[in-house]
Amino acid sequence: MSKHLTSQRYVFKIHSSRLRRKKWNLKLTPNQARENQELIALSESQIMRFIDEINNITDTELKISNIKSQIKKLKFEKNLSISRPKIKKLYNDLDKYQFKKDYVCVVIDKVKDFEYIYKHGFKINNITYRWLLGTTGGVKNNTVVFVNEKLLPELKKRIDNGRNLQKEFAPAKLEAYIALVCSSSTPVSMPNGIVVVHDCITKFKSDVVELDDTGLDQPSMKFIKGKDVELNDSDGYGLAMPSLMERWGYEIGEDFLLPGCVIRNSFCKGAVFPIDFQKFAQDHGFTEITDVWGNTYNINEIELILTESMLKLWDSYSSLESYLENCEKNHYTFAITKASEEELENVRTMNYQFLQSYDFTDEQIDELIAPTVNEIKEILDDDYRKTILYTKGIGLNEKNIQHLDSSFATALMIEPEMANDPFIKSQIHSMIRKRIDEAKVGVLKVPANYSLVSGDPYSLCQSMFGMKVTGLLKAGQVYSKYWIDKGVDKIVSFRAPMTSHNNIRLLEVVHNETMDEFYQYMTTPTIFNSWDTCADAMNGFDKDGDCVINTSFGLLVKNTKQLPAIVCVQRKAPKCIPTDDDIMRSNINSFGNAVGGVTNKITSMFEVKSNFAQGTREYNLLDYRIKCGQLYQQNAIDKTKGIEAKPMPDNWYNWISNKLTKAKDSHQKKEFWINRKIIADKKPYFMQYIYPSERIELNNYRKKNNEKCLMRFRISLDELMYKKNKTREENKFIKCYYDRMPLGMGKCTINKICWRIEEKFDNLVYSSNENFDYSIMKSNVTYSDAVYKKIKKIYETYRKEISSYMQYAKSERLKSDERQIQKYILKEQFKEKCLLECPNEDELCNIVLDLCYSKSKYSKQFAWDICGEVFIQNLLRRKNYKISYPTLDDNGNIEYLGMKFSMKETEIKVNVDLEDNECQLY
Repeated sequence: MSKHLTSQRYVFKIHSSRLRRKKWNLKLTPNQARENQELIALSESQIMRFIDEINNITDTELKISNIKSQIKKLKFEKNLSISRPKIKKLYNDLDKYQFKKDYVCVVIDKVKDFEYIYKHGFKINNITYRWLLGTTGGVKNNTVVFVNEKLLPELKKRIDNGRNLQKEFAPAKLEAYIALVCSSSTPVSMPNGIVVVHDCITKFKSDVVELDDTGLDQPSMKFIKGKDVELNDSDGYGLAMPSLMERWGYEIGEDFLLPGCVIRNSFCKGAVFPIDFQKFAQDHGFTEITDVWGNTYNINEIELILTESMLKLWDSYSSLESYLENCEKNHYTFAITKASEEELENVRTMNYQFLQSYDFTDEQIDELIAPTVNEIKEILDDDYRKTILYTKGIGLNEKNIQHLDSSFATALMIEPEMANDPFIKSQIHSMIRKRIDEAKVGVLKVPANYSLVSGDPYSLCQSMFGMKVTGLLKAGQVYSKYWIDKGVDKIVSFRAPMTSHNNIRLLEVVHNETMDEFYQYMTTPTIFNSWDTCADAMNGFDKDGDCVINTSFGLLVKNTKQLPAIVCVQRKAPKCIPTDDDIMRSNINSFGNAVGGVTNKITSMFEVKSNFAQGTREYNLLDYRIKCGQLYQQNAIDKTKGIEAKPMPDNWYNWISNKLTKAKDSHQKKEFWINRKIIADKKPYFMQYIYPSERIELNNYRKKNNEKCLMRFRISLDELMYKKNKTREENKFIKCYYDRMPLGMGKCTINKICWRIEEKFDNLVYSSNENFDYSIMKSNVTYSDAVYKKIKKIYETYRKEISSYMQYAKSERLKSDERQIQKYILKEQFKEKCLLECPNEDELCNIVLDLCYSKSKYSKQFAWDICGEVFIQNLLRRKNYKISYPTLDDNGNIEYLGMKFSMKETEIKVNVDLEDNECQLY
């Protein structure tokens, strides 16, 4: 992904219940919101740029950069009476540009709350806020966007962008297009010439499994041989001249021609890929191209080709010129949300969804987990060099080593003695424990990469010039330069969310001279052919930025079955000329994300299925239900689009729904009895490592049963399990113990992987060593006791708030990225507090070191959060800006994952613009 060139923005995120308790009139400062975890970080977006423009705020990034630079310089000022008030003012100035008071996210706790504030709005700090929209991701988490009512008319005008307001849409779909203004993005220059062309549609025959629940209690499933299939091969992607992709790459801070990127503009969303379509036109005798409105253009004056599936509301404008005029009038720009990297990684992790449909032997499971097990054992060797390789990867070189961060791995590269730092030791142990727990749930390393999906651009070029579409790739084939360069001819491709083995594709990697030349700039995307059902099979991917994981791992290639794609009969949402009321109601209908719940139920079915022999009625019924899972996942997604869709039948996973007393007749009683045998009402054993509450319940269950066992049989539960000649009563006790287990103990693939990892690592003992001289991180200054006491007071608050937040994050099961963002905000908040009390960074460094390292009970995380950059600077200065890193070397003396490395020393280039020869950290 490309690196963002813009700073983060901060906005309020408030629960509607909190607003309700304050009678819809809240007083809240940004600092209070930080302390309450009611402030979130958002990246730059078109809506943020609009808000700045309306408020006459210009050169935001430049001003933020200047303020941060001034704060940095003041950190070296020794006279605190001079620096303290200046730093306080600068942080207030920073808030003016980074904190967006006009934009508020509201988490809706009750539908009635939303209905009230939709009609009446609410106030925060005397600003009245009105509903603007719900983003696709936001409404799944019951979150909608409100803005300052003074800005609302202008924002709505800009968002509508002169479109035909009389066009009919499904309300949820229109809002998804409107919400594109909230996508994180970096602006880029206007292309020199744009054309919007019709999508490339191909037709072919293919074997499929069709699922349909229209008018049925349970879906019908039928195999159709040679079904007529229509594929939109260009669904969500377009083409850019290589010169444009090179220019855009430079503008977002990359020094290479972008192999692919995802773009935004008004009602425009999709991926673009570098293809020399001007040369294609020349080679085939074309000089002009016709757009979707019937207008013709000189192809040699065009840099960017958009498809109708990219420009969502193309038919709401009379022409491309009309659309672009409105974009200019309303200050839209093309912007990039993400870009494909210059090179793909060599290793990627699987997950339980990808692996659960395979039926591996014990030997094959050992082969599958071997790379991960070996990696964990390598870092258990207590060799700091292997820790660097694990955390930084195997691709360190003279160039990328210059971009330092303030992580413990960087500290190890500068000073090997840091391996004795108790903080770093605890971080490594935590990292190992986390990696082991991840392995237990199928997060296993394999030779793989993660890449953008593209259709066949040759097919698109043929289509847009009116030629017969043949493409360069045949059914079952892909083009991937990465795998071609490695000499791989077969790969397995995965995309989440997944349900059954039918979602996995075994693909043939092909190339020839024509392909190599035509696709030459698409060095990292995976190019799919135009003639098979891969898109349907992989849960309906499109090419607007979707990605796949591809692997050449022999075990997976060998064990992947070629099964027909599952195709769900599609339904469409009713259209109307949407009003705000219609769109608001679609927000309510979209609240909650049922996809995860459906996916978990399917995983439970895999565990239950493992208890039955293949070919039995129970096995076949569960296999049918697992396949139907794809339909119910689609239904959950369709619900957010305003389509009336059925949920999974509750008698598939709910014991109470199958109570025999509820049966109306003997036929239904028999059906309920079968359902009870195959009920998927428990999460599998391995899921305790995903859901901590499940682990607590399991441990409590084991503890109670151990106590019962001691009371009844005078031996522990473990002793009873291993007892050879058990009595009838003892066998009955064990059977009852397993039957009532809160988690499913069936020998499904992921449970077997979990048990194997437990066998290898659950008795792990970590070494500890407190013999560490932390003075090597210190600055050469002194400090006063008075300032020390102030920082200690801040530390106590930090400890309480971090503990409180971690408990909240755990109970709410917040996603990792959300946790990281909130922890970053907390860190910045406490860094600011410390700098206001002790603006001199060198003094602050020594204070936090003496505070946190002198006693084991104090959190050393606080020291690294507040002064991690200074530690790195001090270590570098002590080592004369020399740093050592492991690099691949066939004659090296470091063996890691079957490769050899040696340590190489280099000098870090210092930034002469910073005082005291300070290097720039990233």
